[in-house]
Amino acid sequence: MKKETLPVKKDESLFALVALSQEIQRGLVESMGEVTPEIDKAIDLIANKLPDKADGYKFVIDDLKAQAELWNERAATLSKIARTFINYTDRMKYSLKMACINLGIEELVGKDYKWKVTSNAPSLIVDDETLIPSEFKEIVQTTKIRSDMIKEALKSGKVVPGARLETGSHMRSYSNTGKK
Repeated sequence: MKKETLPVKKDESLFALVALSQEIQRGLVESMGEVTPEIDKAIDLIANKLPDKADGYKFVIDDLKAQAELWNERAATLSKIARTFINYTDRMKYSLKMACINLGIEELVGKDYKWKVTSNAPSLIVDDETLIPSEFKEIVQTTKIRSDMIKEALKSGKVVPGARLETGSHMRSYSNTGKK
């Protein structure tokens, strides 16, 4: 029987702890299930460090969520400020346009810039859709998948061609009350 020393490293990252767990598994296979002192030491290291990692990850995840919320709020505020400045430019251009119209001129000339009242491309205004001839209409049909009905049918054991249920997983955190 080959005796191998498990590497107990100073790197105690989550990745390192998972790698050490895999080393423990290999060590147990090689020792035919015997918990050697090295394996026992590695198990103790994981048992002592993994709870701290779980709590540390929760703290960092909560902090990242708070940062994301803060930056989303700041982005919304900055977006409002940007819209305000766009509105100011629109109002100023409208004032220039009205000045030209009231003065009866098409062009306002400054020292560095010229402003000219120009016509836009025509915009379509539909006053009453019922009066539009059928040659200018298109029938549009949409098909919507009823996901809720398919899911219920599959849950009840029915076969729905082209669909299946798949269970995924996610991480959920909750308070550790010490109860198991």
